[in-house]
Amino acid sequence: NPVIGYKPTILGTSKEDILKFYNTWYVPNNINIVIVGDVKKDDVVSKIKEAYKDFKPGQLPALNLPNPGQKR
Repeated sequence: NPVIGYKPTILGTSKEDILKFYNTWYVPNNINIVIVGDVKKDDVVSKIKEAYKDFKPGQLPALNLPNPGQKR
């Protein structure tokens, strides 16, 4: 499977579909931030808080993922 998806899928997706996906899943309560390197923790945390201060948590849809240990 291509990482970005198959060409027909990409071409068949509307701008509205992409925005709906983005606004559903790219919310603060569904984001992880990873910082590596020689940084000062307090400085980085304050910059992240400032950058995300206007972001509001969103209601995440329920996921129905398969249980890999479950017998079929």
